[in-house]
Amino acid sequence: MLLYKLDHQQKHSFLELVQMLSRLDRAVAPMEASIIREAAEELGIDTEPSAASIDIRTLPTIFTTRESRVIVMVELARLASSDTIICVDEKRVLDNIAQILGFSHEDLENIISLAQAHARLRHGIRRLAAF
Repeated sequence: MLLYKLDHQQKHSFLELVQMLSRLDRAVAPMEASIIREAAEELGIDTEPSAASIDIRTLPTIFTTRESRVIVMVELARLASSDTIICVDEKRVLDNIAQILGFSHEDLENIISLAQAHARLRHGIRRLAAF
């Protein structure tokens, strides 16, 4: 969606966050895999798992603008919501990242709500297209 606005370091850091988040529920759902591929394609980088693990405490030094932080949170929430269920571990990580990036609890709930609505819309379109 707006990932093209991220700089090179932000793109790689975002993909590391995506990979970390997608491993939390121990299974990458087909919709999650699709979103990861789409994100990597938009970012112009491959989806091979990184050997490095990002330290989320460093995120404010990487995502320095409000715009980049919103982009990251929206896209992470979209990934977590892609299978229509945000597991407890995914929610905990989203909460931590949101807090580190300076989002209120209400901001995060609004972002998650929008991401879940997007996931429901995407699933509905796929069902309709299957006929």
